[in-house]
Amino acid sequence: MTMWRSLVAMLLLWSAQVAAEVKTFVREYTYKAGEADSKLTARTNALEQVKKLLLEEIGVYLESKFENVATETTVGDKSTFKELTRSQIMSITAGVTETKILSEKWDGENYYLKAEIRIDVDDVREKVKAIAKDRDRVMELEEMRRQANARLSELDSLKKELAKAKSDAEKAALKKTYGESSTRLTSLDQAEKGYNAYFRQKYDEALAHFTEAAKLDDGNYVVFFNLGTVRYALGDFAGALPDFATALQINPKYSPAFVNRGVAKIALKDYAGAAQDLSEAAKLNASDYFVHYNLACVYALQGKQKDALDHLEAAFKAGFSDFNHLSRDTDLDNIRKSNEFKTLINRYKK
Repeated sequence: MTMWRSLVAMLLLWSAQVAAEVKTFVREYTYKAGEADSKLTARTNALEQVKKLLLEEIGVYLESKFENVATETTVGDKSTFKELTRSQIMSITAGVTETKILSEKWDGENYYLKAEIRIDVDDVREKVKAIAKDRDRVMELEEMRRQANARLSELDSLKKELAKAKSDAEKAALKKTYGESSTRLTSLDQAEKGYNAYFRQKYDEALAHFTEAAKLDDGNYVVFFNLGTVRYALGDFAGALPDFATALQINPKYSPAFVNRGVAKIALKDYAGAAQDLSEAAKLNASDYFVHYNLACVYALQGKQKDALDHLEAAFKAGFSDFNHLSRDTDLDNIRKSNEFKTLINRYKK
């Protein structure tokens, strides 16, 4: 069986092993509405601001609790490790926790919101450690937080511009842009809810959140990538293909979308299409063992032994070490009995 970018099984395993040390973080925020604000946009601002405060507080707390939690970067056969930054901890935490609204009030000018994030400290620590092993996933979650912060800054700038605007036409244009930016901010909130559901293996719930996120912002490649990934998890391999295609239309250099689309095509027995997608991924990220391992699988399925062995060795050099998975992967059966395969395994198995 091919490998695709899913950390759910790993996360669930750790969740069952850790003891509960629950800590609750509570913050409140009052947002002062501007000329372009409605109740909905004011709430969107208030929610994102209070979430930002909560994540900052949690980031500081967890940073003091973490030891030896690092991201791994592999170049060729060499791996380097760098400790997670507070920003990375915050970004990952946003994807594995839920912000609960405790109370809120709107008086027409101000939107007051009080919220909490409750975490099982050890559980979140292990989830962060698991996700930190996937560089692309870390970058993806960081991108979502970066976009959220950028939207907040944009909304603030638009409010200031609107206050100075003189013509009705200028005000109308600014209000339109303001509404669109606020909608995209709501989309990011939906996406983070999708991550949380996905990591809890609640795929139907995750699909609903990512679908809503895509409706609110049809230009976010990360959202469409995750839509495809959730559909794959649900076994809808054909349905995942258009989502990965949309992600790649928006960002043609997003390697993970090529990888997961290639894996979906393998499931659909479109081996030629899978090899093409995975080869594109290899051009973009030659040091990703996911890419090489899956290329080994698809070439083995096609009976191309030399190509399969070359990419399997490339996967080993890039850091692949899951020999338990490899030993039961039926996609490699066409090459498993060859002397070259056995020699290769013996060379890298420790």
